Amino acid sequence: MEQNTNYYEYTEQDMYQSQPSAPPPQSGALATASLVMGICGLVLICCGGSFILGALGIIFALLSRGRGRMSGSAKAGLILSIVGIVLSIAIYTFYIISLFASGQFDEIMDTYDYYYNYGEDDYYDYDDYSDYYDFNEDQLNDLLQQYQQGGDL
Repeated sequence: MEQNTNYYEYTEQDMYQSQPSAPPPQSGALATASLVMGICGLVLICCGGSFILGALGIIFALLSRGRGRMSGSAKAGLILSIVGIVLSIAIYTFYIISLFASGQFDEIMDTYDYYYNYGEDDYYDYDDYSDYYDFNEDQLNDLLQQYQQGGDL
């Protein structure tokens, strides 16, 4: 059979047979990523990571469906991500309310004010070497004299 090189001379049947069919989009990786983000979001509620990971899980679940229906792992990832975000909001709200209601917030602010204004340790006092070295003033003077005479420390 002779190959036709003129585009306009192709028959309709030849045109459709010569076109390769595109593979359907693979959504398995995004669905799995959504599931992993949902699980990690639940695990990291205590660290504050559930907001970011939950949002990523929701985005990956919605992107994985394409034009079709969501797979089971994408649905599970979406549900876990939403649950992680809702639980973290509830836990942090409870924590903030209990912090103010118990009076600990005032203690925390008083402690912060004390350390900020008065300081516990003066790190800028270079004359006070006892914070940094394990010897007394006589030993320090002996080392300085030895160094000034050209000896090794």
